[in-house]
Amino acid sequence: MEYIADFNYYFRAFLKQNQTSLQEVIKKYEEEKGRVDGFSYNNISVKLRNNTISYNQVVELLDIIGYEVVFKKKDTK
Repeated sequence: MEYIADFNYYFRAFLKQNQTSLQEVIKKYEEEKGRVDGFSYNNISVKLRNNTISYNQVVELLDIIGYEVVFKKKDTK
């Protein structure tokens, strides 16, 4: 599925559009929630590159920058 294969690219582009970086998001996460095992910059960066990041981790990252995941039915017209 091409969406998953390109998630690293799209997620980093999304962060850039929001004038932030993965490193800044992780730093903010640590400031708000403390250090969490498996949630370091290096760990998340590798998971993005390898397409092994979990849905829960994506939700956590988006929450830090004020976004949420929304499932929306496609317009089938």
